[in-house]
Amino acid sequence: MATTYTETPNNFCEIEAFVETEIKGMKSIFFSAEKVFFYDACSFQRHSIKLFKVMNGAGVKVVIFNEEYTYDILSECFSTNEKINEYLMWAVRTVKSPVSTIEETLKADKKLTSEVI
Repeated sequence: MATTYTETPNNFCEIEAFVETEIKGMKSIFFSAEKVFFYDACSFQRHSIKLFKVMNGAGVKVVIFNEEYTYDILSECFSTNEKINEYLMWAVRTVKSPVSTIEETLKADKKLTSEVI
């Protein structure tokens, strides 16, 4: 059965208590976290809600971060669209630069590479 992307997952009411959705809370988590892992939000609808409950119980903060928030957060730091777009382009290029840690990790793990790329 085909699935369709929705901005708010159909099962959101079941995971809402275990995730952060407010930008202010997200920034606090991002700034204080030792490590941050990004998980494709489209996958929420395909995975057990128990995953988020267990992660929350273990102290792992889960943030639902829509890509659209990136611009809003950068606009707090930079006053022009040109500067914001420059940083967004730099971030995208860094992921695939020949010397990035991400690129080296992808080279070392073919399965991960196929899933990410």
